[in-house]
Parts: sequence; C-alpha cells; structure tokens
Amino acid sequence: MDCHSVQLSDGRRLSYAEYGEQTGKPLLYFHGGFCSRLDLAFADKLCAERGIRLIAPDRPGIGQSDRKADRTLLDWADDVSQFLEILNLGKVSILGWSLGGPYVLVCANKLADRLSLVGTSGGMAPLTNQEAIAELELDIDRLVFTWPRRLRWILARALELAALMPPSFVKWDLLRELSAKSDREIVMALSDDDATEFMYESMRQGAEGNLDDYWAVGGSWGFRLEDIAVPVILWQGGDDKICPLSHARQLAELIPKAELRIVPGEGHFQLRHILPAVLDALVPSEPIEQHG
Repeated sequence: MDCHSVQLSDGRRLSYAEYGEQTGKPLLYFHGGFCSRLDLAFADKLCAERGIRLIAPDRPGIGQSDRKADRTLLDWADDVSQFLEILNLGKVSILGWSLGGPYVLVCANKLADRLSLVGTSGGMAPLTNQEAIAELELDIDRLVFTWPRRLRWILARALELAALMPPSFVKWDLLRELSAKSDREIVMALSDDDATEFMYESMRQGAEGNLDDYWAVGGSWGFRLEDIAVPVILWQGGDDKICPLSHARQLAELIPKAELRIVPGEGHFQLRHILPAVLDALVPSEPIEQHG
C-alpha cells in the first residue's frame, strides 16, 4: 500500500495510507498500539464497495511519521486539525481501535465542529489505577504502562530487539496470550505476514514512538470525557480480554452521547467481523461538506 504524507506547521511529516475509493466519502481511522496505518488494510475492498475513502495516519514516531517527543493526547488533536485542513476535508467521522480509542476521544473533545460521528472498537479508558492496568490481557501492554520512565532506554532497546524476531514467532507469541476463542480463530487464520506486518511497520524508526504512544494514554488525558459533545459509538466485544468490557462501560458512563454496542462472542479483533456494520453506522449517506 502506497504511503502518503503531509507536512505540519512545525516541519514534521505525518504519513498516512488510503484505502477504498479515493474520491469517496472520507473516514479517518486511528490504529492500535504497536500498530500502524497498515492494521486496517484488510478494509480496502470493503471501503471501495461502499464508496468510502478510509484515511489512516501513522501517529508521530510510528511508521513513517516523524516523532514528536513526549507528546500528549492534546498534541494529537492539534496534528489532526492541521491534517484535516491540509487534505481539505469537511466534517468527517473517525474510527479508532484499541489504543487508538483515546486518540479518537481527544479529537471528539477538541475538534467537535469538524466531526460528524466518532466510534471506537475495544477502546481504552483512562488508566487511573493499577487495577485498570492489571485487567489488560497482554503482557506487553501491562509492561509498557508500568515501566519506570527513568529506565525508558532499557525498555526501548528490549522492544527493538524483540522486533527482530521472525513473524512466525511473533504470531505464536500473540496466540499464546489470547484467551478469547474469536480472537484466536481470527489470528490463526491469518498468514504470518498478515498477522504481523503492521507491528513491524510501527517499529520502523525504533521503539521510541510506540513508548510515546502508550505513555500519552497512560498519563493525564488533559480533557474531560464529560465534555465530549459529539455522538460516540463504543463497539465492544463481549469476550474481549485485551481491553475488557469494564473500559467500555466506564466510557459509556462518562461520555454524554455515548452508545455502547456490545457484540456477543466477539473479542478484541472484532473489526474483522463487524466492520461492515461499523462503516454503515459511521459514514453518512449524504454528500460530505467541503471545507476551505
């Protein structure tokens, strides 16, 4: 998939991929943790069939986007505001998966006048205590969120060494941790490359961008969920253990216009199964207003 990029006001490059119909109705997509613009590449044909232009940026320091050290969630809202202007997009909807969920919600808070709808799938809630972190299923998530900041360089080097492992091992290691039947079936059905390519791409520049990505979510979000004014749809797999149901329930309680849609029998990778319904819900049928 071709990689495009724009230049932001501070000179940084923000890279992105496009899937579906290039002249279609735009939908922004924010990738998960230790992922990249490639993790929803499987949506290409489906978006083309629906006349949707799916635009998936790499967050700073990930994939081919230039790093912004020690960034915050609020910094991401500023980047997205510029991104929308540069691409001359009007009101759009945004979808975020997993760790991408908080990055969607900060935009819902700060860019409400530019958004139609926002949605998350298996999105993460604020990690306000150790119990919330302990609920996360994957070792890597718990490790990164609890790692001492003063020893950042050790974790970064360890992650970079781990990224040298072959795809077959990375896929096996993921399967070893998954407990949801649906998640295991989805990952097992993927080739080694399809199950890991987006992860390797996230480490293209090393681990620092991924640590920035996690620690922005693990710290103060800088805004109140109660102040989000746009409608938010929270898709949550009933069997998701990677980011469990408690996170979605917390978000649903705090966001005024949130709608929680629990999908029985699905896990964290539910977008592989429910994406048609998600696209139909988030992308309006009327023409998109042009801005600029």
